[in-house]
Amino acid sequence: MVVPEDIAKYALGLFGPKSVTQYIASPFAAGSLAQLNDNQIISYHYDSYGFRKPEGVIGKRVAFGCSHTFGYEVAFENSYPFLLDATNFGVTAASPQTVARLVKNWIPNSEVEEVIILMPEPARREIWNPRTATYTMMIPWSLDQYARTIYKKHGDTAHDPYWYEKGSDLVRKFLDEHPHLDLLDEKKNQEILDECIESVKRHVGERKLVLKTVADDAPPPDFEARDRTHNGEKWHRKVAQMFQKEL
Repeated sequence: MVVPEDIAKYALGLFGPKSVTQYIASPFAAGSLAQLNDNQIISYHYDSYGFRKPEGVIGKRVAFGCSHTFGYEVAFENSYPFLLDATNFGVTAASPQTVARLVKNWIPNSEVEEVIILMPEPARREIWNPRTATYTMMIPWSLDQYARTIYKKHGDTAHDPYWYEKGSDLVRKFLDEHPHLDLLDEKKNQEILDECIESVKRHVGERKLVLKTVADDAPPPDFEARDRTHNGEKWHRKVAQMFQKEL
């Protein structure tokens, strides 16, 4: 595989030279949610770097963040970046490290004037895999999957929704052996978040920066997106209003 020099500009990895359009009737193949939402069609258009924006378009105002910025499971025109006329650099499952990486590699030499950031929760990590030229996003509820993969253990994940807070035996073993990936270490998470925010401010420079966090600043979730695990149109309008007050 030939890896381009600007790989750090990619959302997750190599998406190819052309935009990808996906029309998804439902995020699930079966189940009650599929039956509930099978009449909603949402299109996802990606540029060649994997962002939900037209190819080659970067406006004077840009937005960075995770799936809440991407507008996962809501129509593009209902996402808060669109409502603010901001180029959408949101990445699903992104971590603060993802945001810092993208700001560093897209903003300093650009003509961008305003940078909007809805910083993801700190209990996430981004891992670069040079073999596949992709970035892997780690979130707390994926720890069990990582541990089972590494230790070749099979079976269903725990039914307790808070298993990752208490930790299964496999998860504890995984975190003991890979402490830099301990998403349950709140002190380390805060340190990484602070480093990422400092990096963002440094690379944004003299441009206007409005930085908010999902955990502390965003409106309460309404889970009204098509998959019922992300936020809907009303929430995105509230976020747009929140940012607009400082722009």
